Amino acid sequence: MLTGGGAKGAYQVGCWKALRQAGITQFKAIAGTSVGAMNAVLIAGDDPGPAEAAWSGIHWNDVITINPLRLFLVPAWGLAYLLSEFSPLRLISFNTRATRSLRTMCVRAVATLVGLWSIDHTWRGGSLAAAMSTVAVGKSMVHKVTRRIMLTYIGVSTAPLSKRLSQIIADDQVARMRRSRTRLYGVLSCLRNRKNVHPEWVPRYVRLDRMKREDLIETLVAGAGFPGLSDTRGLDETIVDGGWTDNIPIAPFLFDPQNTVDVLIVINTGNESVGLSKETATPDSLKQWAISRWRKLHPHARGVDPQLPEIIWVMPSVSIGGFYSGTCGFTQKKATAMMAQGEKDMAAALKNYSS
Repeated sequence: MLTGGGAKGAYQVGCWKALRQAGITQFKAIAGTSVGAMNAVLIAGDDPGPAEAAWSGIHWNDVITINPLRLFLVPAWGLAYLLSEFSPLRLISFNTRATRSLRTMCVRAVATLVGLWSIDHTWRGGSLAAAMSTVAVGKSMVHKVTRRIMLTYIGVSTAPLSKRLSQIIADDQVARMRRSRTRLYGVLSCLRNRKNVHPEWVPRYVRLDRMKREDLIETLVAGAGFPGLSDTRGLDETIVDGGWTDNIPIAPFLFDPQNTVDVLIVINTGNESVGLSKETATPDSLKQWAISRWRKLHPHARGVDPQLPEIIWVMPSVSIGGFYSGTCGFTQKKATAMMAQGEKDMAAALKNYSS
């Protein structure tokens, strides 16, 4: 299982090299998010040559292009980003430990306006639930406005990525992927609008190994599209990076009846946004994560109690960079270092597992 992480995908290729050196070349199923889905296709083809060549020669020009005529939208986009549901600061989400005090202040301020909180700090004529409901409505309105701006194409396009993938994922690569009979899952984050329900982002799990080459490349690019950085004008559906809804795509392994996985290898590139870390990822927490993702997609699904297989969790033993130096580090030098680190960490993980 491969998490997203932009340029940190080179780390996953290094892990794959270590698996091959250990004689592990066949996999029953692979699930990947964003760049993890791209690597999943290459891994299923069982030919490290194209993957190593692609990452060793990576450059920003292979990933994005800039349209200067639309860059005037960047200031408004940046402000909307800080207030949107996409922001890592969670200024409007009010759901992290760091913003609890801010949430309380906002609730009290709103409560004062609606007459539920008096000057002497006592509740009158209402309840906390009413104030929270008012805040929730306000948050929804803010997200509605910021989402529209965030999804506006600002002139930074991932069009070169589509061309790059077309060169890497050739017809023979697709043929090898299918011959492997490995089930491949990718993740798309889709905006779902239901009647009488606020719009919400839900994960969609797609079978990459069943797609034609053109559809496969289009899906991989869509699943790696950060809001505003992909020209999605004219599309029938709003789709962004799969990591927004599920950067740890364990759900397909648990809810696809075809999967009978004995050992699950989780390669986490170290992004904090995944919601779980090596230290907090217990079998129960991973199971609950998968169930919560699945129920977002299927809110009326019956109660299930999937069983997790044995897990080998691999992530960088040393820092490979944050968002700017790691995720956005599309340079040959950085990619080479990440591959070497991935190879080292996977070898250590396999050694610990066998012992």
